[in-house]
Amino acid sequence: MRRFLWKTHCKTLRRSGHRRRKRRSGRCHPRAAGRVFLPGSGAAQPARRLCHQLQAGPFEFEASLHELNDFGSPDQPGDIRTLFRDLGVEDKIDWIRIPEAYHMITTDKQYDCEMPFGIEAFIDKMEQYVPGSRKSMTEFFELCNEVRDAQTYSSSVNGNTDSSYMKEHFPNFIKAGSYSVNEVLDALHMPKKAQDILNAYWCYLGVDCDRMSFLHYGSMVIRYITRDAWMPKMRSHEISLALDTRIRELGGDIWYLSRPRRSSPTTKTASAPCAFPTAPRSPPAT
Repeated sequence: MRRFLWKTHCKTLRRSGHRRRKRRSGRCHPRAAGRVFLPGSGAAQPARRLCHQLQAGPFEFEASLHELNDFGSPDQPGDIRTLFRDLGVEDKIDWIRIPEAYHMITTDKQYDCEMPFGIEAFIDKMEQYVPGSRKSMTEFFELCNEVRDAQTYSSSVNGNTDSSYMKEHFPNFIKAGSYSVNEVLDALHMPKKAQDILNAYWCYLGVDCDRMSFLHYGSMVIRYITRDAWMPKMRSHEISLALDTRIRELGGDIWYLSRPRRSSPTTKTASAPCAFPTAPRSPPAT
């Protein structure tokens, strides 16, 4: 694989002649340069030994991305799938649907809970584990939907929201804005066990639910539960390879193992800035 990428790199350099090249329209030829030998920048460079990359002998395993939220199905795409579709790489990646939201197992409180996707299914399952939790769980998802709607409105006006409109349409979003996850769940009178199960997603944001903003957590949870979770079959590196392929399809160049010396200022055209690399390094050991 490394030998193939190095040959591709050298072929790209020969084709481009290490010179700036323009399209017939006069626009700068799209080009990217980097010091790594694989697509994905620092995350794909084994010399850096990042925390999400594991190595066993000559093999390297990327263990970071295991599910994308807000992705959605092909017929009901979320924002992330729509983005990949617009970039022209959706069909270049083998997408796998995650079968359940999560399976939480703990040793201290002896939890063993498998939670499904879908709001109604999630609430029904929580009611099985925690009888009497249905009302608070229903109110939780209603609030999460309001959070998502408020964020959608804010994005539609580029953050220039109208305070009167916000107060009229998203009053609970405003009320919950300054509170943590657990403070809001306590206000909903959610049973403690239901809170423990619901808060399993906290590790995705890296802050405990006593301090985490409810708006951040609620926004993430509603996107997972309503639009499922998906992942590339070959992990996030498959996304990088698909983008590499797409760039070349559009006539762009990618120079691996090339240190950029400077970049031209971004122009008003849609083309990317040009990079001027130094001479390529020796190929990596295979």
